Amino acid sequence: MTNTHPGARALRSASLVLDRQLSAGGQVKGALHLPDAVGGTLLTWETSHPDVIAPDGRVRRPGPGSPAIEVTLTAGAAGGWEAHVVTVPPLPSPEPLFGYLLVHFVESREDGGEQIYFSLSDGDDPLRWRRMNQGRPVLTSKEGTGALRDPHIVRSPEGDRFFIVATDLHVHTTDWADAVRSGSRHIEIWRSDDLLDWGEQRHVRVSGEAAGMTWAPEAVWDDAVDAYFVHWTSCLYESADRAQVPHSKILGAYTRDFWHFSEPRVWIDPDLDPSLASAGLLDATIARIADGYVRFVKGEVAGDLDELGRPLGDVFAERAPTLDTPAKQWERIGSALTFRATGGHRPYEGPLIFRRNTGDGWLMFADHFGPDFHGYVPFANADVATDAWRRVPAQETGIPPNTKHGAVLPLRAGEYERLAGSSLMR
Repeated sequence: MTNTHPGARALRSASLVLDRQLSAGGQVKGALHLPDAVGGTLLTWETSHPDVIAPDGRVRRPGPGSPAIEVTLTAGAAGGWEAHVVTVPPLPSPEPLFGYLLVHFVESREDGGEQIYFSLSDGDDPLRWRRMNQGRPVLTSKEGTGALRDPHIVRSPEGDRFFIVATDLHVHTTDWADAVRSGSRHIEIWRSDDLLDWGEQRHVRVSGEAAGMTWAPEAVWDDAVDAYFVHWTSCLYESADRAQVPHSKILGAYTRDFWHFSEPRVWIDPDLDPSLASAGLLDATIARIADGYVRFVKGEVAGDLDELGRPLGDVFAERAPTLDTPAKQWERIGSALTFRATGGHRPYEGPLIFRRNTGDGWLMFADHFGPDFHGYVPFANADVATDAWRRVPAQETGIPPNTKHGAVLPLRAGEYERLAGSSLMR
């Protein structure tokens, strides 16, 4: 019920914000973005079960096998109010891990390459893959440039919701210089509860006016704030003519609903770190470990030289206890990781990191780029927080050619069965 009052428009907007965060049947599956103001009108929120949904949007779902809980959320504005009844389902039952989903793009001069493809592991083998949907894209862009690169998939902390974020960039119809100076400030987003139905594409601006581009977005859940930290690569210009290209930086922002993002801030700035040789940064990715995080970034570390004595752009790694650890307190674990692991072979970029389902080590896929469009090459390490990476012998791998910059999602057994038995595998 809605009363007639000056805040009616704000309440209608708040209702829309809430509704598009819900799953089928009005289900709340994770932390909510509950706006505290719309168009200058202040909003307040009350909840019938603050232990389940708090007024600040934090959600605590009942345990596996428990009954769902109905919660009434009441938004108030300018003397009026509107009530919303939602359902909070129990957490999913635990399942063993089995199999992997690789979300990626394909480097190709043909139409369709710069879109989102899925590949499914051959059983529980993370080194052998089958491209899904008969080798065709699973998700295509209808927004922005009409193309997609660098997709990343993240699982919610509850386990039964997934988001994909991707770069809005069409390289084969865009000059690289233009893409850096006047590229898209948006990212492309999809949401799914089952890895099959991805709903409507979202075209969401996350970068400010000074940004020349918004590349390689990734998302990771941050328990400290109950929100996703989304980071990406941008050049930030100081002059209107954008004649001089600044060093690219890694920016980040927080979100709960992948519609509303906090103001972006610089997360990694090469200009403030003498060890980064004042070169640009690209393609950050994050691995969660027991006592914090390890981040991997493409960049030039001072003192790293190739066989001809030239500055070496490669993947370096740093660790810290929290995502918001000040930049100077991140501990450098290693640099030139692929160069050292291959004995000098290069170039690589776009690393992805994931732990084996068996728990006995980690894999890094690094994108070997160039005119031959080689694609991902796997590297292995027993401990992700060390620099002891080794290249996996080619005879042990089976990644389809030109499989480029993406992310691997370790699956639960039921998820693997659902994907393997879907129309995408026929």
